[in-house]
Amino acid sequence: MAAGSLSKCTACLKLRSRSSRHVRRRLPLSPRRSPVRLNIHVIDDDEKSLRAIRSSLKGQGQHWQVHFHADEADYLNRRKADAPSCLILELKLAGVDGLDFQQRLRSAGEAPTIIFLTAQGSIPTVVQAMKQGAVEFLTKPVRPTELRAAVQQAEKIESIRWKQREEIRMRRQQLATLTRREREVFALVVAGYMNKVTAALLEINEGTVKIHRRHLMRKFSTTRLTELVRIAAMLGIKRSDESTDDDTRQEKPGKAG
Repeated sequence: MAAGSLSKCTACLKLRSRSSRHVRRRLPLSPRRSPVRLNIHVIDDDEKSLRAIRSSLKGQGQHWQVHFHADEADYLNRRKADAPSCLILELKLAGVDGLDFQQRLRSAGEAPTIIFLTAQGSIPTVVQAMKQGAVEFLTKPVRPTELRAAVQQAEKIESIRWKQREEIRMRRQQLATLTRREREVFALVVAGYMNKVTAALLEINEGTVKIHRRHLMRKFSTTRLTELVRIAAMLGIKRSDESTDDDTRQEKPGKAG
């Protein structure tokens, strides 16, 4: 299949993905640490292709750290899970299907940003790779500018993922500082219950609820209820008792007292 047709197909899929992507909110916290380098892992058994990749990425050592792997087993043993990384993966390796390997990584929740390489491919293959999260699908021989552009895109995606993982880690630490009662109030407040309804459900007075709410705001370093709701959604916080009717809430979260 012509490389031009594959490129057009890939571009269309990426455009569609961007148009449907939700706008990301700015993270309120800074990451614990920001790795200087993107770890680039390359799995390709074509010596000519490996030489071209080395040449294309040469001189980028200040920003990228490149690791070459003989096969997928070597990659799984040597990869770094604690830093942003992308995988440059040959679609057809000896005894291994690149799409199957991509799906196995996704199923295990360990999929990095993937750039596929192939000497030949079909539109259905491109579609499947992109749907499974590939950032780019390049046909060999790959132009150095194309490969570097694809890695730069992967770096942007991995940077966002890293910040999201770091925020989740920090929010979990903050959650761990809450008392049992604060957790109960937290779940009810983000569900939209008024202070007096929360007090009635927990059999405490309304003033105590207000105190707990102030503690929640302080411990999560925010002054906005909408931010508490976002944090709760991120952490999967739900009420342990969902039997109370919705009409007991009486007000939306933004109007809670």
